[in-house]
Formats: sequence, structure tokens, C-alpha cells
Amino acid sequence: MRTITRMDKVTTIPTRAMLERLNPYHPGKQAPDTVKLSSNENPLGPAPAAVVAYRDTANSLHRYPDGAAHALSMALAEYHGVSPEQIIVGNGSDELMTLIAAAYVNPGETVVTAAETFSQYRFATTLYDGVVKEYPVLDGRYDLESMSRAFNAGSPRPKVVFLCNPNNPTGTFRTHDDIHTFLKQVPADTLVVLDEAYAEYAYSPEFPRFRELMTIFPNVIVLRTFSKLYGLAGLRVGYGMGHPEVIQNLLCVKQPFNVGLAAQAAAVAALQDASFREISIELNTRGRLWYEQQLQELGLGYYPTQSNFLCIHVARPAVEAVSVLEQHGVSVRSLASFGLHEHIRVTIGKEEDNQKVMNGLRELGELPRTRT
Repeated sequence: MRTITRMDKVTTIPTRAMLERLNPYHPGKQAPDTVKLSSNENPLGPAPAAVVAYRDTANSLHRYPDGAAHALSMALAEYHGVSPEQIIVGNGSDELMTLIAAAYVNPGETVVTAAETFSQYRFATTLYDGVVKEYPVLDGRYDLESMSRAFNAGSPRPKVVFLCNPNNPTGTFRTHDDIHTFLKQVPADTLVVLDEAYAEYAYSPEFPRFRELMTIFPNVIVLRTFSKLYGLAGLRVGYGMGHPEVIQNLLCVKQPFNVGLAAQAAAVAALQDASFREISIELNTRGRLWYEQQLQELGLGYYPTQSNFLCIHVARPAVEAVSVLEQHGVSVRSLASFGLHEHIRVTIGKEEDNQKVMNGLRELGELPRTRT
């Protein structure tokens, strides 16, 4: 028998050109011996009902999952007051972004989004050889007024628009009237994606009423996730809601068994766990209000948030703030990769962990500033 001792380099297989433009996602990291507040996960863990449902599937793991996710789609339709034909379930909402690009973006077609926003919109577009046109955020919010000019006559008409609302990483939002006004300016043959991963935490009465928007504008699809409020980030369950024709187009490019059996069961149970939802939102509200008071007293700038995290201006390189906070036992996210080089993103956690963050920020403010 011949023993293989080395791997020859493969130098003759050309790759797609887009690989040179594709930037892999960089998730929030956790330093050793710290509490992770860098990925906007639920500090209370998963919904208890979801854990029970997950364990109950153990003896069925030899079976393929329901490729259509019927039980979860029915539960979501009832919960949101839409029809099951308006629901698609994905392996996290990230997968749905890729499906949207696969179904709608031809090579060379334009996709519009913000510059300082979730990077997976760029990833999905680039993966299918689309062209991303980005607009800088203004005061942390999507500049819808400038984005609407992308549809002026004489310029290539964008095929898809990605709007993150509330925006990651700033936590800011555009109101129902803002979105409605923007949608009236978007042609009917352009798909508008409202990524509402943090919508459950939004408390403003002016937050967009997605069902109303979907009824008026059939070219709108809304994305949600079980990763944040429901604490199921490790299971990868997201979903989209839109016009049945749009949903059918996405189903055409979906893998047959994209969401696992245990994940589907856990998501159904989590959706029905109203008590956990309420406790999680209450904890987040208390933490948000506490942070706002503390940051104002400390004189640090931040964006008012409608989510479960805060974008804080530390007035020095973000990597320096991350290092100091790690010494206080918490890992937070530098926003340099978003183009916000003096900002950090901090998940609102449990009281004792929030206090560690503020202790670290106070120490940071006392340190001499490095020259840049």
C-alpha cells in the first residue's frame, strides 16, 4: 500500500473571478475567560421550551427533516397573521440573503445597501457576480433619500435593495413612514429586503408595520431570525415573509433539507414560549436604559438603539477599547471592519456583565490617548 506523505498543490484549476472580491464574514470573538458580548446573543440562553423540544427529537435523528418545514411555517403564519404561502424557512436568515441573490441577481446587476451595515448583503451579491452600490449612513441611519436616487432615469436600475432595520451595527432605525415613502419611489420590479433581525426588541411606535407594507408593496420581503430574542443562534433558523410568488422563486433555489429536524422543532417551541420572550425583552429594556444613563454620565457618545446592543463611540481606536474591556472580563466587537474605527458594539447582557463593561470604559477614559 502506498503511503501519501504530502499533498501536491493544485495550480491548474482556475477559480471564479469573484473569489478575489469576496470577503468572508468575521464573527464576534470571545477572548479566554471573558463573557461574550460581541455577537448580540441572548444573555439568558435559549428559550427553555426550545431546549425540551430539541431533546425530544433525539430518537428521530435518523430521519430527514421536513424540507418544507410545514409545522414551523404554519406556526409562523399564525403568529404573524400571514398565510403559510408567504413563509420560507432558512438556515439562518443569512441563507435567505444568499437565496435572494441566487434567484434575482444576474451577473453585473446592481444591489443597493448601506456602507456601514451587515456584511452578508455584500457577500451574497458578490457570490452571484452582482455589483454592490453602497451609501454611507447618516447619523447611524440608512440614507434612504440618497438611495432613492439610484432609481433615477439613465442609470442602471438596481435589482435588489437590502435594508437592515434596526441597523446592525448602529442599532438605529427608519420609521414606518420613512420606509413607506422610500418604497413608493422604488420600481415594482426591484425587490426590497427588510432585514428585521432585531425587530422584536424595537419599542418605538413608529417602527415599520411590516404586514401593512407587504400588503401595499408586493416587492417587499421581510427577514426575521430565531438567533437573537429566542436564543437559538446555534441552531441556525431564520425565515422570510413576502408575496407568494417571491417565496416560490426562493424555494426554487433552496436546498431540499436546509434546516435540521431538531432546529425546526426547537423553533416551533420557542415561538410558543411567550414567557421567555417577555423576560428577555424586559431584561434588555432595563439594560438599555441603564447603559444610556451611564454613558451620558461618562460623556461617551452612542446611537439610540432599537435592538439588543449599543454602538458606542470610544473616541480612540476600537481595538484599544476591546483590549481594555477584555481585561475587565468581557469581549465586545470592534467596528473597524464596518468602517467605524472608533466605535465598539456591545451586546446588552446581564446586570453584572453590563457593569464590567462600564468599569472598563471608565478605565479607558482615564488612559492617555494614543496618536493615530
